[in-house]
Amino acid sequence: MEDTIIKTDTKAIFFDIDGTLLSHATRSVPESTIRAIRKAKEKGIKIVVATGRVIEEIKKLPLQDIDFDAYLTLNGNVCLDKDLKMFAGHEIDHGETEILVSIFKASRIPFVLIGENSRYINYVDDVVIRTQMSTHGTIPDIDQYHGEKIYQCLAFVDHEMRMKLDNILDECKITSWNETGIDIISKNGGKDAGIQSFLDKEGILLEQTMAFGDGENDAQMLEYVKIGVAMGNSKPLLKEIADYVTADIDDDGIEKAMIHFGLIE
Repeated sequence: MEDTIIKTDTKAIFFDIDGTLLSHATRSVPESTIRAIRKAKEKGIKIVVATGRVIEEIKKLPLQDIDFDAYLTLNGNVCLDKDLKMFAGHEIDHGETEILVSIFKASRIPFVLIGENSRYINYVDDVVIRTQMSTHGTIPDIDQYHGEKIYQCLAFVDHEMRMKLDNILDECKITSWNETGIDIISKNGGKDAGIQSFLDKEGILLEQTMAFGDGENDAQMLEYVKIGVAMGNSKPLLKEIADYVTADIDDDGIEKAMIHFGLIE
């Protein structure tokens, strides 16, 4: 790791949660991360979550020691301010929603539909349980579609089925967050779109942004911001496209990167 400190004009930092803020090994946020974020906020830097999770899941995670300025949930497709009021959203195209609902109703694969205030699955099997346990995620209730706008879908499938879904969904994009877990969102949405919505709201320039991530669904975010930082525990793909690769989450990775870029001492 280089010792040279690079000064930046960062005004907003966007953080993935799982594997970035929240350690899979300890199931907690490292003390060094909490310390670094507090120092950054004291300098007026906005601290924002950018995650595939829904807000109800986020509330149950051990993140209470961090004072977030906004929450870009569902991979940036439902954007909430610090008071949890929605200020932007990117729902899935109506025609594509019909296809997704038909997949949900067919119940051939475990499938989750997510609206602004609802999240439900068609059925639960061992793959769902194993996948959610690996990321400390919760399993949605089994329910039926009620006609609301859909902002994201989850499918618990292998790579072959992911490719089949990719081929039939022209107005959506798919990213993996686990070997058997994928996110399906609008092709016009994503963490990058959520970030821009937040910047427009706050009057912050894209040149004043930084983001931290570790998974495939963080790739667009890291490419979009001025400085994209991959955690040391990131997937190889993310390390290749990142502007900077920091240490592992459990080796003070976030704090070390903030020091490297002159945001804190």
